Amino acid sequence: MLEKHVYKKIGIVFLLLAVIACSQSDPLYSGISWITCENMQLQALNARCGKFSVPLDSSAIVSKKTLALYFALLKSKNTETNAAPFVLLAGGPGQSAVEASKLMLPLLNNLRKEHDILLLDQRGTGNSGILKCAKTMTLEKVFSEENDTQILSQCRQKYQIDARHYLTIEAVKDLEQLRQALQYQQFNLYGISYGTRVGLLYLQKYPESIRTLILDGVAPLEIRLPLYMAKDAQAAWEKLYHDCQKDRACHNTFPDLKAHLLSLLQRLKETPESVQVKHPRSAEIKTLRIHYKGILNLIRAALYTREMSRLLPLAIEQAYQGDYSIFTAIAENNIAATQNMSTGLYLSVICNEDFAQIKPAEVAEHTENTLFGSILYDALNSSCRDWPKTSLPPVYQQRALRDHPVLLLSGEYDPASPAYWAEVAKQHLSQAVHLKVPGVAHGTWHYGCVAELMEIFIQDKGLHNVSTQCLQRLQRPAFFTSANGMQ
Repeated sequence: MLEKHVYKKIGIVFLLLAVIACSQSDPLYSGISWITCENMQLQALNARCGKFSVPLDSSAIVSKKTLALYFALLKSKNTETNAAPFVLLAGGPGQSAVEASKLMLPLLNNLRKEHDILLLDQRGTGNSGILKCAKTMTLEKVFSEENDTQILSQCRQKYQIDARHYLTIEAVKDLEQLRQALQYQQFNLYGISYGTRVGLLYLQKYPESIRTLILDGVAPLEIRLPLYMAKDAQAAWEKLYHDCQKDRACHNTFPDLKAHLLSLLQRLKETPESVQVKHPRSAEIKTLRIHYKGILNLIRAALYTREMSRLLPLAIEQAYQGDYSIFTAIAENNIAATQNMSTGLYLSVICNEDFAQIKPAEVAEHTENTLFGSILYDALNSSCRDWPKTSLPPVYQQRALRDHPVLLLSGEYDPASPAYWAEVAKQHLSQAVHLKVPGVAHGTWHYGCVAELMEIFIQDKGLHNVSTQCLQRLQRPAFFTSANGMQ
């Protein structure tokens, strides 16, 4: 019996030593503690995950409070390489880079032959102290016009949020600190959507730390969300309507698409409808109150991807006839896609960096003659009204001309950051190349040959003498004309 107890104790000691070894700092990387990756995909790819501490208040000479930030590192398959790593800057704001990488990692396999892949959860997201409020999106709320002011108030009190600590510039400083801790000379940055803003600010603040920069769905500070969102979404809707009219099957099936949409919206504006629908996942019967604002928000959400937007003519026609099942499916898809978003970070960034820069007198000019009107502005106004405020540091006004290799990617049908926003950013990027990707909407990396062109751009610091004709094979997929698909 004694031997069993001795062996048991020895086993416990070895187990503790193993745990300590897994979480201890690596002497090569000062300030970093390595931990086991929670993500099964990352484990299968032999990733290393770690945490490092940054001051909560980067402006303080001595900051007592710190934040533990989480990252994943997939080392290059070439152990001798000194190539700059590929770094993903996630969208949102509020998305976890580790979470967002799930679909992207398989396409980066070839790039990983020579480059490390680095994924950092921005402060306030994912495993870096997510500021996640109580569930703000349910089917009932998606279709209604109610605002989550009580939930946001509780969220604000729960985290005692100081918005100064969650601006984009703080994320930029954190990324630079990680670069130094991991002893990289430079980064190859890839930002998507809001991540493009992170990349642009990083370029302003730490130009010497960037080797290449790829911006996909460019959202510069000038975009001042949600000021231009109604017009940008309207342009995407008009393109969809035009393409439906040109497509014989779509036009023949939905000859009165625009008229029926306007009639539907007017009907719901006058009297919201209570309907019973089957939940697309659980098959549970739910009673929903359908408000016109809910339909408009779902139309805009569907325009973000070509997979969802191809359903819109059918969804609108069925809703006109009183059947909201397709819109319910779109809503559920949107809920699933945003369930891990950090609402606290989203509002800290958008309310201060964007909304606060809008003059109320500008709103009418940029929302009139659109389907969406001022509903996006009004909703954010309600959310931002009591959210913590802060002033922006001078770097937000800086637009120094940079001559780095920059690749700008814009989807033809993007309702959020169409191509002209990339041209705004390009004014301060003397070596930028702008590719407009046909047939896709918001986010282009996973379509056609875009990932291949990105890889070439990173390897060669440009697309020198490289044909981009492969992009022309992309086009909008056929519209659904019935529940069975296309004709």
